[in-house]
Amino acid sequence: MPCSTSERSVIRSALQGSQIWAATISRLFIWVEGTPNWTNTNVQGALSFHRNGNTTFLSLIDLATGKIAWQHEVYKELLLNSLPAFLYFASDNGKFVFGFLFLNCAEAEDFLAVFSKHHHQQQPQPEEFKVARPIKMQPPPPPTIPLSTANHKVETVAPKGK
Repeated sequence: MPCSTSERSVIRSALQGSQIWAATISRLFIWVEGTPNWTNTNVQGALSFHRNGNTTFLSLIDLATGKIAWQHEVYKELLLNSLPAFLYFASDNGKFVFGFLFLNCAEAEDFLAVFSKHHHQQQPQPEEFKVARPIKMQPPPPPTIPLSTANHKVETVAPKGK
């Protein structure tokens, strides 16, 4: 089932003024290269892919508080990697890898498809931001912590009034 009406309202409220392309339930993990496991940040909510003005973001909205719990600017050359039910990318400084655990493989694939479609339509950015941040080492297998028994689906969240 898609995000509920109340969840969509929380997402729109948290991202006022943004063009929201996708939102789905996810949990944030961090991996430091050279360590054996992903670290659970205990940050969970609606992962959204959106643009505000000329800047594109991945944001994790805490649905309980309605606040942005985590946010990362999506530079043009960001490489989003895929494992079953898990997406990840290297941080700007290359010292960390951020990962998102989804409820199932289909939701991760759907989110990645929306990301891929809109990611290359971004505004040009300064040259210093055009270098892709490859992951130097292979991260460990993704975590298998269950997110929820709720059945959420990736969906486009249209701005109010449109």
